[in-house]
Amino acid sequence: MAVVSGAMRSEIELVLHRVGLAANFEFIVAGDDLTASKPAPDGYLLAVELFNQKYPDFNLQPIECLAVEDTFAGIEAAKKAGIQVAGVTHTYPFHMIQRQANWTVDYFADVELDRVAQVCSIAPTEPAAENT
Repeated sequence: MAVVSGAMRSEIELVLHRVGLAANFEFIVAGDDLTASKPAPDGYLLAVELFNQKYPDFNLQPIECLAVEDTFAGIEAAKKAGIQVAGVTHTYPFHMIQRQANWTVDYFADVELDRVAQVCSIAPTEPAAENT
């Protein structure tokens, strides 16, 4: 997994360490790594590139990834990169995020791994007809 955020690397690392999740993320693509911020796809494309540099035999493609986003700019950035999006309603109401994301959940804890596998294998380019 990777974090792709417009926040500064030091802030991201601080939060990940404080909540005990730092070891779960292979890469961090932070605002200080990029010249263009979301909705530009640069951060997501860089994350895919970093995975492919470290694991060249894997040949990861953006369509095989899933972004978890809570803003319209983030959703747009991921989709421009060719990445599907699970929208989380932290910032905007469910019905607004649902219109943009491939599937939508109320809370990050509601993201189910079985659904992730299903969404990534179907690879829709438009928001799913049924959202959680």
